[in-house]
Amino acid sequence: MPDEDLSAFVETLGRRASEEHKAEEGRASLLRREGMELQRDGKLHEALTKYRESLAVNDDETVREIVLGLEKLLQERASALVAQGEAHEAGGRLEEARAAYAESLSRVDEEFVRRRIAAVERLIRERQEAASPERVLAATLRNEGKALEEEGRLYEALGKYRESLKSYEEQELLTRADALETELKERARARIREGGALQRAGKHAEALEKFRESRRYYPRSEVDEHIRKLEEFLKK
Repeated sequence: MPDEDLSAFVETLGRRASEEHKAEEGRASLLRREGMELQRDGKLHEALTKYRESLAVNDDETVREIVLGLEKLLQERASALVAQGEAHEAGGRLEEARAAYAESLSRVDEEFVRRRIAAVERLIRERQEAASPERVLAATLRNEGKALEEEGRLYEALGKYRESLKSYEEQELLTRADALETELKERARARIREGGALQRAGKHAEALEKFRESRRYYPRSEVDEHIRKLEEFLKK
C-alpha cells in the first residue's frame, strides 16, 4: 500500500474512533441528565440505574462519585426500613412489617429481606387461618377438653378432643387424643379383668362395681350388656 494510501486509512480510522467516542460521550451525557432529572424527582433507585448505564458507556469520575453516594443513601434508607419492619414484626403488626420490608426491597434488593417478607406472609396466612370459623371452633373444643382433663373427666375430654379434630386436624392434639384413648382403654380393660376375677370368685356385687367403674374410663356396649345381666342376677 502506497504511503499516501496508508496515511489516509489511518486518518479514517482515527476519525471514526473520534466520532464513536463523541457518540459514546453524548449517550453517557444523555443518561446522566436523565439520572439527574429522576434524582430531582426523588426517584433515587431509577436515577441510580441511569447513572450506572452512563458509567457503562463512558467511565466518568464525577458520575462514579454520584453512584457511590446514592448507593450509600439507599442502603441507609433500606436499613432504616428493615429496622422499622423488625419493630412492627416484634409488636405483632405483620401487615405494617411486610410493607416496611417491601419498601426496603425497593431501595436495595437483598435476599435476607426477601426471606423476611416470605416469613411474615406465612405468619399472616397462619393468622388468617386461625381466625377461620373452623379453627375458632376447633380451639374452643380443644380448650373445653383441656379443662375437662384437668378436672379428671378424661373420657369427656377425649370426646371434646375428637370433636375438635373433626373441625381442624392439629397434629399435637391428635397425638394427645390417641394417647389418652389408649390410656383409657387400658384402664377400662384392667377394671374388667378385676371384675371378671371377682365374679368367678362369687363376689358378684364387687364385680358389678368394677364393671361399672370400667365404663367411667371407656364405655363399651358388651360391658353394658354384661352389667345389665349381672344386675338382674343380683335382684333374684
